[in-house]
Formats: sequence, structure tokens, C-alpha cells
Amino acid sequence: MIKKYVINIVLAVFAVLLALTVVEGLLRITDYKKQLGARQMRHYFKPDSVAGFDITENSQERKVHHEGNYYYKIWSNELGCLDKPYSGENDYILLVGDSFTHHFGAFENKWGTLIEDFTGIRTLKCGVAGYGTKQELIKAEKIISKVKKSPRLIVLGYFVNDLDDDYRFPPFTVLDGFLVEKRKIVNYKDGTIEERDSSYLDRRAKKYAEKVMCSKYDECSACNSVFQKVKCWITEETLVSHKIEFMASRIKSSIHALKGKLMKVDKKGDLPLELDMLAFYPLNDFPWLRKAWEQHFENLRSFKELAEKNNAKLLVVIIPAKEQVYPYIVKNKSIDLEQPNKFLRNFFHKEKINHIDLLNPFRKYADKKTKQWMDPEKDLYMRLDKHWSKKGDMLTGLLVSEFVLKNNLLGFDPKNNERLNVIKAKLNSFN
Repeated sequence: MIKKYVINIVLAVFAVLLALTVVEGLLRITDYKKQLGARQMRHYFKPDSVAGFDITENSQERKVHHEGNYYYKIWSNELGCLDKPYSGENDYILLVGDSFTHHFGAFENKWGTLIEDFTGIRTLKCGVAGYGTKQELIKAEKIISKVKKSPRLIVLGYFVNDLDDDYRFPPFTVLDGFLVEKRKIVNYKDGTIEERDSSYLDRRAKKYAEKVMCSKYDECSACNSVFQKVKCWITEETLVSHKIEFMASRIKSSIHALKGKLMKVDKKGDLPLELDMLAFYPLNDFPWLRKAWEQHFENLRSFKELAEKNNAKLLVVIIPAKEQVYPYIVKNKSIDLEQPNKFLRNFFHKEKINHIDLLNPFRKYADKKTKQWMDPEKDLYMRLDKHWSKKGDMLTGLLVSEFVLKNNLLGFDPKNNERLNVIKAKLNSFN
């Protein structure tokens, strides 16, 4: 009888493994791909008393995971920028921004590198992931102070969540080498922000450390036991494990939502809109945002003052969200996807600030066919992640370089500029 039970157990385990193997195989030949993996960013950032955090200078090269089979390398130079060393060039463009400007792509394909290639002017590529406009201003001032030379042009890569980052300034801090959220909106009805205490931040940092120290990003060999090593490999390498984790998370969220409804809990911290960016929230429904916008505009106005102080030109590049370029992604059709762009364009026109809004050009070049997943090789954004693909970076590099040369922001004559002709030819053939 014992033998019979053992055989049944072995057969059951074999059946389960066989089923999981079949599901794994099916997932690998469909459009389902593994979500973003842990990015090996520990100790890449350092605490900063003014901005909250910044990139550590002279950080060694490391390989990080974007999504699926996409990987790239990051590092930092002596200025604390993901860039080659500064060689003392007198004429340079200073580029600042957030993650769209900083990483999420191979260095040679990033729009900052492309601007340098297309214009022929050294571009200091000093974007920092997670930064808002106020932090980007601090970064620009810091770089100019270190270089001790004024740039010809300051380019600000502006993303529509910069309002959020400015409102929560500074939103993150660094603890044990990890970026940890320090300030969070807990009530969207009046904009109340909660400042996390040191004990909470410590707990978050410890959780991050546990995930990193026993994962393929720090090698599964770092795990303490054979069981942990096997679990690490299964978790990191199989799509089935992620699918199960995803489904469990959805079930857990559904249970919490149902519990909240049954208990009639008023969840003030929940996002009021489908899009998790304040710039899309209507001011009539969220009057506290008027002051947030005013303070945000003041930070943009300070960029103009910084450029004037250094006798440099300023160009703001408005980077569209994935949902704006592909509106069918958004289920709530009442959301005004162009609201932040309208606010920004009105402000820039009033303040006479050079700007280029990439929303309409991106829509022009985007494949408008409805699809479940983006194709990173064909579309302007990644499959699951909300950042650009290589193609999106290329289009940005072309459009911004064309604007810079066409509007004589570097002192070149656009009529006889061969570089401008090259850019136009590439845009004409872009698909």
C-alpha cells in the first residue's frame, strides 16, 4: 500500500511538471513575455542633501535588464553622468532629464548620443532616472559648476510625470545603496503627502536587498541553500512562475477591493484616474493641483533664468507618454490625453521658451493599428515597459537635432548645413 501511495505521488508530481512544461512552452511561443526584471542599480545612486539622490561619480560599468531579452550597460563618468569622460570641450550641449534621457537603452542608441552625432557638438548626457524638473535644474547647475564653462544650449527632456516628482520633491532617498520612496501622496482628494519614517525606509531597503542578493542579477549562486538556488532559477528563468505570481497578485488585489466595498472603506489613497500621472487630472476636480502647477511652472521658469545667466539657449523637449501616442491603451475615454501638453505649450509661448512637443510627430510615425503588445523592433515604445524602444530614441534624436539646427540654436546657418540635410533624409525614410 505504501508503494502504491509513493507511485501515485510520483505520478502526480510528474503530471504537474509535465503540465507546467507544456504551459511554459506555450507562453514562450506566444506574445506573453516576462515583465521587467530587477535592475542591478544598487549603489549606482548616492544620497544628495539637495536633490534627494544623484548618480554616483565614476560608477563601474554594469549590465542591466530592461525586459524580455533586452539588456544594456550603464556606468557614470567623473561628472556623475551616463556618458564618456568630459574632455574639456568649450562648446557643448547640456542635456538633462529623467529616465527617458538617462538610460533604458544602449548608450549608442540614446537620443542624447544621437544629438551629439547629428549636430557634431559634444553633448553632456546628464539625465537621472526618477528626477523631476526641480531636480533636473539642480543637476544642470551642478554640472555647469563642475565644468566651469557655460553650455551653448541647455536641453531639458521633459516627461509628463515631472509634475508628480516636483510636487513630492524630493520623492526618493538612498538607503543601503537602494532608491527608496520617501514621500508619497496618500490622499488624492486634497493632495496630502506622507513622509515615510526611517523604520519604514529601513524595511524597504532590507526587502530590496533580499530580492537582489538571491537572484540571477547577483547570480543565484549567492543563495544560501540548494533549495533557494533552485527557487531562484525557477523564479527568474521561467515564464510560468511569473504568470502564477501575476495571477496571485491580481487575485489578492481583487480580494482587497471586494473587502473594501463590503466594509465601505473610503480609500483616499487610490488613484482617481487610470493614468498614474497628476498632469492628466482635471483642475476642476482637483483644485489643489492649481498651486502644484504654479510651483512647477516656477521651476521651468528657473531653467530659463539659468540659461540666460550662462548666456545659453534653452530648449524643452516634451516627451509623450505611451498612452498619449497609442490612445487605445487607455480604457477611460473621458481622460484628456492632451491636457498637460496644452498647459505646457501655453506656458512656453507666454514665457518665450523654445520647445518642441513630440506628441504629434510621434503619432504621425506610430503604427496606429490596435494591438495587445508593442513590438520593440517596430514600435516607438517597448512591449511592456512605458519607455522608448530603440526606434523611439532614434526618432527623438532626429526631431530634436532638426529643431536645434533649423532654429539656429547653436549658431549654424541652416540653409547650408549638410547635417540638416542628412537629418531630413533620415526622417523622410523613417518607418
